Amino acid sequence: MEEINNIDYIENIIKDNSIVLIYFSSNEKCNVCTVLKDKINVIGEKYNIKAFNINIDKFQELSGKYNVFTVPTILLYIYRKEVLREGRYTSLIELEEKIKRYCNLIASKGNN
Repeated sequence: MEEINNIDYIENIIKDNSIVLIYFSSNEKCNVCTVLKDKINVIGEKYNIKAFNINIDKFQELSGKYNVFTVPTILLYIYRKEVLREGRYTSLIELEEKIKRYCNLIASKGNN
């Protein structure tokens, strides 16, 4: 999972990729963020999704731009549009199921 600290870069990533997973986390007082980060990365790799981490301790401007006020927060963008937002207490099983459905939808549209 690549660390992001530049608004222009993340906007280009969202613009240039059909599906992008963004994980907002904090190293300070958030043990869940550290554990969840690796698991989110595995889900991204499993579904061939570009996954990025934004550490709000280092780059608060991005958390404001994306209206992220709690960590961890997970955003999923498909074709430049936010389609999923999960925060705080996230079930990884449910999250993966939602991501899988979106990926299947994209794949079925590509076959038409």
